[in-house]
Amino acid sequence: MKAVRFDEIVVARANERVQQKILAFKIAIKKACGDLVGYPYNSYALNEKLHKNYRGVLAIMLNDNISVGWPSTLWDMEREKVSTELLNIMDEMQKALLAADRGEPGENVPSEPV
Repeated sequence: MKAVRFDEIVVARANERVQQKILAFKIAIKKACGDLVGYPYNSYALNEKLHKNYRGVLAIMLNDNISVGWPSTLWDMEREKVSTELLNIMDEMQKALLAADRGEPGENVPSEPV
């Protein structure tokens, strides 16, 4: 094998490996952004609002001070989720308390242990 051919092989394989690393990076960033802003990145044809959200959080990460500038919508969305989760739990708890107060066994019974 000539040195020129060896160099071609090295360049070609290095290019493949870099392409794979860039693809993995893109996938990880898209997933992380989707997890953060609450909208999964599933297409390049995203609406402008979503692109703005993704660009915004990535721009923050490129700043010297990455502790400031985060969109308040992140907290707003999370408050909504927590509120919904807690209300669902409270609703189930209320149903359980009412069932305990009624104490009705119902028509169906469990089988005897074997």
